[in-house]
Amino acid sequence: MQNGSAGDQVGIANTLVYIGRNYVAMDRFSEAEESFAEALGLYRELSEGQPSEDVADASQCLGVVYNNEKAYAKSEQCYTEALDIYRELSQNKDVAETLFDLGNNYGDMQELNKAEDSYKQAIGLYQTAELEHSCSAAMANTFLNLGNNQRDKQEFGEALACYENAIEAFREATGGEDNAEIGNVLSDIGWCYLQAGDDKMLNSNWPKG
Repeated sequence: MQNGSAGDQVGIANTLVYIGRNYVAMDRFSEAEESFAEALGLYRELSEGQPSEDVADASQCLGVVYNNEKAYAKSEQCYTEALDIYRELSQNKDVAETLFDLGNNYGDMQELNKAEDSYKQAIGLYQTAELEHSCSAAMANTFLNLGNNQRDKQEFGEALACYENAIEAFREATGGEDNAEIGNVLSDIGWCYLQAGDDKMLNSNWPKG
């Protein structure tokens, strides 16, 4: 471990994560990678092999950076490490969010079956009593991405069911109000009918104007 007390090292690691997140906000992913990787190394030393939320958080952040850098295999490794720790700590919300990110990463890799499995695992968690009313927007986005994934697999019926679930979840998140996200889902439904070669419902779903 570097010189300094454990408290000092935690402070340094926390600051590195903060810096890394700011680099991400500026799309400076190479510098973000350095910050998160250094923080992750410190957290691993401090955890002494025990499950650590800090290790999981830093690994998840690094996974996001690797995904943006198109280093998908490295991103998968980071997300998997974070998942294992969050599961051991029974942090189901973090598990679901990381499964969503992992699904996106698999989608970028064109590993559509793996992406489907990750999204469905995340949805299963969002539908539990613990999370179902507190994570409606996150569940909606997961249904949306699963719908896009199934559309890419040409499983159009399942894709449409996912889009309908996404609309329902978005409306729950907004107290019944329609918003831009719902408009985007309706557009995706239109594209789904178009790709399926079904014009019957196309005009009723395609955004006007």
